[in-house]
Amino acid sequence: MKIKDLHRQFFADGIDTEAFICGCDHSGTTLIANILAGHPDTFVPLYETYIFCRYNLMKQMHYMRLLRKASSSEKSHLIEKTPEHITFIPVIRANIAGSRFIIPVRDGRDVVASLVRRGKTLEIAIQDWIYRNMFALAEQEKPDVLVYRHEDLVRDPKKTIGRICSFLGIEYSDALLDYSNQNRNWFHEKDLWSGNEPPMDGKEHHALRNWQVNRPIFGSSGRWKEELRAEELRTLTNGHGRFLMEAFGYL
Repeated sequence: MKIKDLHRQFFADGIDTEAFICGCDHSGTTLIANILAGHPDTFVPLYETYIFCRYNLMKQMHYMRLLRKASSSEKSHLIEKTPEHITFIPVIRANIAGSRFIIPVRDGRDVVASLVRRGKTLEIAIQDWIYRNMFALAEQEKPDVLVYRHEDLVRDPKKTIGRICSFLGIEYSDALLDYSNQNRNWFHEKDLWSGNEPPMDGKEHHALRNWQVNRPIFGSSGRWKEELRAEELRTLTNGHGRFLMEAFGYL
């Protein structure tokens, strides 16, 4: 039996909208999830569930558990964030009737620089950006999908967050812009790092991400110029990634 045959009748009482934030890592997925977590009508688990990356039985069990949590919270909108779900949108769409998808995109050069900074090789980081954003481009014109540029959120957060709220069918409030005052602990972190940026070794990775996502919105566009040479990114600017960079307005 598919999820869609079960979840509305038995598990999703009171849930009006089920939305999924996905895309390429380091493109702002956690940031927008953290902002939306501050809305009084949304239930946002503060971790990545990977539910639809699982086998059928596992995904059903885990999703039902998540729906029960959302229903018991008395919130009307469930918003889940797992970047890898970008490749599973058709599966989610087939199983969750009326599901919606929020996909932030970000300049590939900055994403690659960030991924390399976190330990990925340059080649894999470039491949990841191209692969994930091919799905974003293929989905962006569909009525149940909202694709937006991370840089636009940084430049005009009120306008971009308002657009996202409208897409989700929830009321926008300027209070959402104050998300950094609420200090939510993501990725099962128990404490929020304070002061300077935490170290980048091993187990501190989640501490760093938790610290970053609780900071006020800040711009880092063009930071790649300080860390990578332009010739290292030719796959994005002159190679097979150029089409995507142009499609999203980065070239």
